[in-house]
Amino acid sequence: MNHYRKDIAFAMLGWPFHILLDFPFHPKEFFPTKIVWPLSDFSFDGISWSRPEVWFPNLAGIIILFIYRKYHKVTDA
Repeated sequence: MNHYRKDIAFAMLGWPFHILLDFPFHPKEFFPTKIVWPLSDFSFDGISWSRPEVWFPNLAGIIILFIYRKYHKVTDA
């Protein structure tokens, strides 16, 4: 049998998602993410999280996700 808790599996998706978002959203002067370190020190200048065109959509996405999760509860059978 292959049983797992879906709520924990959903929460664990935050880790790889965070890693993927580190690359484009960290400017070189703050925290340059080295994509293929230790093979190379290559990094690129990303967009700062504090810029309104990044911050407001991020906040809206989080609010939408919380509202969706609140009203679409799944019960285990």
